[in-house]
Amino acid sequence: MHYIGLGWLWLALFLALYVRYKLRLVSEESLLVIRDLGVQVQTVYCTGVTEQRFIDRAHIADVVINEGIRMQQVVYYLTVILHGQTTMQVVFENTLPRLHTLLSIYREARPLIVHDQQM
Repeated sequence: MHYIGLGWLWLALFLALYVRYKLRLVSEESLLVIRDLGVQVQTVYCTGVTEQRFIDRAHIADVVINEGIRMQQVVYYLTVILHGQTTMQVVFENTLPRLHTLLSIYREARPLIVHDQQM
């Protein structure tokens, strides 16, 4: 009888972790660039919950493509560097598009955001 209760406990723990994992799965990420105003980064989860964050143009120092290592592979990500900050705002953090997709987005978005520097 004691072992049956322990089995149910493990099953409940597994189900709770599985549900938590599923709630955090991202189905879509987007970047909206508004010239001279800023950028809006939107994340849509599989549950339909949407998170949005707006980065004011006055706070943006530059937009760059960085590379990093994740799970023994090189990944590229688009970042927004902010004035006076030590951390960067990563765009498409969960979906991690391929480099050629990031380059297309970068070429279109950067001139709208950063006016004082040449590409």
